[in-house]
Amino acid sequence: MATSMKQRVMEYLKSVDPITRQQRPIGITFDKVTLLKRTLQVTMLVIMIDGQLTPIYLKSSLCKTELSGEELAANCVNVLESFGLTKSMLQEELTGGVVDGAYIHMNINEHLCNNIGIQQNWLTISWDVAHLLELAIGDTQNQKKFNWLQMIIKTCAEVMKKFSYGKQYEFLIQAAEEIQEDILQPKQFHVTRFVSSQLRVYETILRNWKTLYVLQEKDDVNMALSHGDISTRTRQKLDAQQKPGDKDVDSIASRQIKSFDFVCTLIGLYDIYSILVEASLSVQQVNKYPWEYDYAIEYLQERLTKYGELLETLNFKSAQDVENLEKFDLDKLVYSTATDGFDVAEDEYDETKVQKKQSITLMEQYYHDLLKCEFQQLPITRRGGDYELEDPIKHIRQKLIELCRHLSESIAKRFEDIPEIFVLMKNCLDVAFLYQQVVLDKTQTIVDYGKNELQKLIDFTVSNSKKLINAPVIQDQYLEWKQRCLNEMQDKDMFSVWTTNGKILTSKVMKTFYTNTDLSEGINDFLHFYSLMILKIRSEAICESAASILKGHIHNNRSLQHKSLDDEVFLHWNAPPLHLADKFIEQSIDDYFINKKDKTWLFYRKSEQYQPWRLLSPGSLVLNRLRSEQVPRLPELIDD
Repeated sequence: MATSMKQRVMEYLKSVDPITRQQRPIGITFDKVTLLKRTLQVTMLVIMIDGQLTPIYLKSSLCKTELSGEELAANCVNVLESFGLTKSMLQEELTGGVVDGAYIHMNINEHLCNNIGIQQNWLTISWDVAHLLELAIGDTQNQKKFNWLQMIIKTCAEVMKKFSYGKQYEFLIQAAEEIQEDILQPKQFHVTRFVSSQLRVYETILRNWKTLYVLQEKDDVNMALSHGDISTRTRQKLDAQQKPGDKDVDSIASRQIKSFDFVCTLIGLYDIYSILVEASLSVQQVNKYPWEYDYAIEYLQERLTKYGELLETLNFKSAQDVENLEKFDLDKLVYSTATDGFDVAEDEYDETKVQKKQSITLMEQYYHDLLKCEFQQLPITRRGGDYELEDPIKHIRQKLIELCRHLSESIAKRFEDIPEIFVLMKNCLDVAFLYQQVVLDKTQTIVDYGKNELQKLIDFTVSNSKKLINAPVIQDQYLEWKQRCLNEMQDKDMFSVWTTNGKILTSKVMKTFYTNTDLSEGINDFLHFYSLMILKIRSEAICESAASILKGHIHNNRSLQHKSLDDEVFLHWNAPPLHLADKFIEQSIDDYFINKKDKTWLFYRKSEQYQPWRLLSPGSLVLNRLRSEQVPRLPELIDD
């Protein structure tokens, strides 16, 4: 089956796109992962399929060394060549790529271009945007002025560790049952994806806070009794209920649960890291166009600034107004499920929906209660000098405001060197910007809009690429494309298809052009040039998704060789969904039993009792709906 699937991928890569009437451009991404005591390099490519940027898993090949950029580049090229992509084809069709910082520091762009034989200026190898964002956040957190943040992280880690296993975990479950509270499983900070794990930890502590509070109250009672006038038998009984060292280890961290400063700071950090994680999820989308990543970063900075301004202006009256609107329900925290089940390889993450999930921040919701030194109807303890303050949250708000400001500055610094080519794309290929400039603001005419920027992109391609393009024809077709876009928007039905919550999405517009032969007729050269530009990809999150699948296939100590593991993941990623795979499986078996005359196959699956059942049984309504939404990653090729 893996052989048949590989042949199918190779045929698709060499096929001609029916819309552009040329071979499809490709973008590449690769990353290292250590499995089965060896370092593998996961190599993937991204191509345009029916107007969507679609990731294709190629291979996870063994690395001779992971310290040489030249060797890693050669590894990648060997994988591409094994799928029939010769260097002459790569010189024309390979347009961009994305890697993490380790590859950037090994000058992977230079080594890759030298190996293939193309100019470095043309092959735009980008630094993954999500990794850059993570580094920017780390730049802020590691500053000395934010030692208080490191202390919060340390405290949360100790609390989560204490209640993650053993007797303390049992106490946590018992306390939750006693007060009839639903709790989340204790979470740990993750080393490589620290920001998203931070939010999960903060969410878990807030969700479990009342239970942790009750446990701390019991600890305080036990501590008072153990130092009071009680019998030896009672003292021994109390000591027996605790593990050795429990009296000392984590005792300070546990007491922070009832601390006013800790609770207020944690609420603010939850708000801030919710913003950061939403942005991180957004920039991990594979179906984003290059300039849309910059929009996401600008929106992130805007939200951080607005949250800082909110903290500045927050007062008793505004908090009362918010409290009267809607009480925030900790049972409905969305991030634990949203981030865990998120698949970067699919186009399911809608930013416009996320922006509406939580219009009111947690700080606004609980500000009024915090002024009364309460949280979730339980008293919290102020510092000694704060009792005379009218607003005891003021100094905490100042710390959070400073954190927002420095985060925004660090992000701006990390993203200050945006390649000019992405700016040019935004100013001539973004349909939303076209509509804004020509129709809404009327600052440019349809003829002038983007004309100079497109010419610069054409000149850049002619100067640096071995791809032959017809510049005058592309300019003429560009004008026709703009006119067709604006004409189609006059149709209310088409406008509703191309927009989400009133916002025009360029990816939806272009999907229509790449799937509608009537709409694309006569502008084929421009559409091919458009695909050349947008395949200068900027997210390598699909490699991390593939690495997770690799790890999933060796669960329960499965004994697999590297080739067998790679074949399984290759099918997992590229093969059709099981309920649509009959034709593919038939073809695979036909190829395997090539000499067999009677080739009629009937497929079954086995139940837990090893009784045969038809594979495509009716199933539940939910399962049938999910099946109806699934489509093969690679559509069937239509012979001319």
